[in-house]
Amino acid sequence: MDPGNVIRVQLKWPNDIYANGLKIGGILCHSTYRDRAFQLVWGLGLNVANAQPTTSLVALIGEEARRLQIDALAPRRETLLAQLLNWLEPAVARLAVDGFDPFRPAYLGAWLHTDQRVELEEGGEKVPVIVRGLTDDGYLLAQDAGGAQRYELHPDGNSLDFFKGLVRKKLPV
Repeated sequence: MDPGNVIRVQLKWPNDIYANGLKIGGILCHSTYRDRAFQLVWGLGLNVANAQPTTSLVALIGEEARRLQIDALAPRRETLLAQLLNWLEPAVARLAVDGFDPFRPAYLGAWLHTDQRVELEEGGEKVPVIVRGLTDDGYLLAQDAGGAQRYELHPDGNSLDFFKGLVRKKLPV
């Protein structure tokens, strides 16, 4: 299939899902550690059919079908959920054994930030940095333009506005 005939789904770090430049969903995770075991609650919100506030999968598929002059059926929620769960179960098992490394190339191939230039506001100054990837702990890895200084940015410790090219350090409460 011609790559131009595909709806491009991308990830905005740390948890937003975009398609054709518009937000269509998000992922949330919450973990706790008790009795020497982690408990993880994972949630996915995906706009399947409601065109508001941005767009939906149904609208995107319809636009692509009209562009290609073909008939296309919109996915049913039940089918999408079944496909997602069929993918998720072995993926979680692999993650438990191998960690994130096997998933890293696909993740970075789908995300919006490779080599993105942003300004890090730190101590009242703006430092230009370039997004280089993820740290081993899943945080955003950035470097100054010369590559001498590395920055590990955490979603709870920074205010992120990637579309304006700005990352601000949050002040302690």
